[in-house]
Amino acid sequence: MASPRVVELSLLKQKKAHFRGSARVQIKHLRFETHKSSGTRSLDPANVRRLERIFEIQGCARLDPEHYVPALISKADLDRTLARSAITPAILHRFDEPPTLDLDPTTRLTCLHGKHRLQAAEHFLLPGDKWWVVDLYAADLPADAKSEIREEYSNALNFSDGDIYRNVRRHQRRSERAEEGKWLARLTESKRKDLRQLQTLSGLSSAFDRLLPFVGLWSAMQLGKFHRILTLKCLEELEHYLAHVHDVWTTLTLGREELRRYVDADTVELLQLRFPTYSLRDRSEIRILMNDGKLFPGVADEDTRCLILDRLQMMPHMVPSLHTFFEDTKYLEPCAKILKRLLPAKFKGSIKRAIIKRYTGVNRPEGEVVIQESKTSFSRCNGSETEAIMAAYRQLWLFAMRHFPDMIAVTPRKDAGGVKPEIKEPDEECWHRYAELTYTLGFDFKEIHRLREEDPDRVKVEAFLRQARPPEQFQFDEIAFDAEVQRIYATLKKIQPRQLTVKRPSLSRRREEAPLAQRCGRPFEKSHYRDRNSLFLRNIYNARHVETKDYVTSFAVKRSVFFAFFGHDSAVSGLREAHSVFTRPSASSIPVIEEDTLTTLTQATMPGPMEIDDEEDDTRNGTAGDELASNIAAYVQSSRAASTSYEVSEQVPVRPSPVQEPSPRISPAAALIEARKQGGETADYYFFNLSTGLYVSFEKEPDPEARLTLFAASLRGQHWFAEVVDDKLALFDATQVPTKVKDCLVIVYGEKIHIGDARDLSASDIWQRLNTFTEDL
Repeated sequence: MASPRVVELSLLKQKKAHFRGSARVQIKHLRFETHKSSGTRSLDPANVRRLERIFEIQGCARLDPEHYVPALISKADLDRTLARSAITPAILHRFDEPPTLDLDPTTRLTCLHGKHRLQAAEHFLLPGDKWWVVDLYAADLPADAKSEIREEYSNALNFSDGDIYRNVRRHQRRSERAEEGKWLARLTESKRKDLRQLQTLSGLSSAFDRLLPFVGLWSAMQLGKFHRILTLKCLEELEHYLAHVHDVWTTLTLGREELRRYVDADTVELLQLRFPTYSLRDRSEIRILMNDGKLFPGVADEDTRCLILDRLQMMPHMVPSLHTFFEDTKYLEPCAKILKRLLPAKFKGSIKRAIIKRYTGVNRPEGEVVIQESKTSFSRCNGSETEAIMAAYRQLWLFAMRHFPDMIAVTPRKDAGGVKPEIKEPDEECWHRYAELTYTLGFDFKEIHRLREEDPDRVKVEAFLRQARPPEQFQFDEIAFDAEVQRIYATLKKIQPRQLTVKRPSLSRRREEAPLAQRCGRPFEKSHYRDRNSLFLRNIYNARHVETKDYVTSFAVKRSVFFAFFGHDSAVSGLREAHSVFTRPSASSIPVIEEDTLTTLTQATMPGPMEIDDEEDDTRNGTAGDELASNIAAYVQSSRAASTSYEVSEQVPVRPSPVQEPSPRISPAAALIEARKQGGETADYYFFNLSTGLYVSFEKEPDPEARLTLFAASLRGQHWFAEVVDDKLALFDATQVPTKVKDCLVIVYGEKIHIGDARDLSASDIWQRLNTFTEDL
């Protein structure tokens, strides 16, 4: 006896093989099966009347794919009808409104379900407008598949917030006020109010509208949550997250509008929060789901399904959705409350606008950017004012992500089997450090001055002395008392912070620490405290990934959420090397350690040594990091074993050791280029993405031409390809990739929206990006 999975796969294949497309058909041409057929229902007049009342209130939504009725048609009838209607079979599969079929007066199509809906429509619709959309299946559809389709019928009353929002927007765009009102009537007054407020924010409303073609995303729409998220005053971050959702699902549907309708709710639920780039388990499960037809079941063409699977395997982000959007705002919310405390109580506009308006560049020498490396250490690197502002703004959010349980009355979530985290009193020392950080990064306004002046160390000293010698019991000489407070306070300031070992965060590991259920929303307690010392800008934008292992790390999840709100291809992603470092600043000065004095410094004044994750196979020797290019080949082969046709890896950014003279270390990018030079005909092919910092490799054996063609075709719509010729980039068409790759040392590519920046790059700029990672870890 076949297993349920085998049976399910067989039925799905049968339905796909017999599906002929969708079209409008006059209701008079539709009939229903006899009661003897398995799974059919008898006509219930009460149910018909119920549907008529619903149609009167909200319309019958004939163009909603969820309301299409499945019908059988013979090959002869279909051929004759297509000729009579002057359309081709392909038109039945197009994305926009279904075409109208002109059936012969004697032709009847047998419907597998929908008799109550169509009976109600027959009564409700006006003469001349009595049509419905049907999904056409070949008449020889097997009996088991017919039964499966009948059982898929769902109750027409179940309209989600997403259904209502989509229909409201559809009628608003068509200026159909009466129809719009019918859908709005299904919402509570509170939800209607929130929806009206959303639509006053054109940017956010437009970001939601761009997702309308992806029907499967909308089952997670939560209009009841808008009051909460709109009070966050994080419009730019919310809009960016929604744009990120749009970009990812546009990529997964190959940039083709006709494929967007096939993003169904089940596909979204199965893919959201998956991270195939950093998890072999996720990659394997996605492949199984795709092969079983559970992902994008409406896409029948096998070549198209292969392209979609390839896009999934290459996806450098955790797959987002509207569900993850609403959940991740719960992580953004406590952090937003912290940033708001830096601003006046009734500031206008968004947090981002209000914070950036208060940037003065204080403490920032011209042409430099301040980067916080750890709790007590900072560095400076070259950068423009825009880069400095963007880096500073993001670092304020990262501090809040690290310390929100210590600053406001919000805790991480309780781990399974753990004790519920207790709400803490606000840590004034933490708030003081936040104010100092804000000032150090270049912001200067009265709210942070107030926080900086309230030094918690001095407050603690004074409180201790008054508690030990209560004023009501002891005589005080206030001048002497203040002097003693100052003496003890000065002693505290002489005690240097412990230099913690900085652990380079991993993105992938062998043991699971971030199951699907924990990949969105406010972090769980263990996850929060495990990762908070890694949530610094350089780790976020220059994270190191060498080998994809079984599971994604919780740090990689937080990093992906950060990118969703704040961006990946931002100005700060290019901040690579520090040219000077300094310790935690005081309110009065910032001791800067210039590069030429590094060798004379003691360890106590410098950031702690870098500790490499013990799971990273290519850096077993800790900070030695002096592997030669010849050893990279073994690494490349071991990484490739985890991928079927090509691999996605991140270029490895490194930074100099603060004490020792760095030993040469060749990055994977540099090593791969060198291998290409030396290997000639035997070397693999490499493509470097200047937009994302990723590279893709292809083995030469077996024959890679088909895979190269597939790869280039999957990116053709939204990406450019180029080679380096005469000190500049020479663009060429994606169709030339299979031939160009044989002669070009390096092929670079990127998103077309960034092509303007790419055209300005010289050959030296390109080589600098790919070959400058030479410092020791």
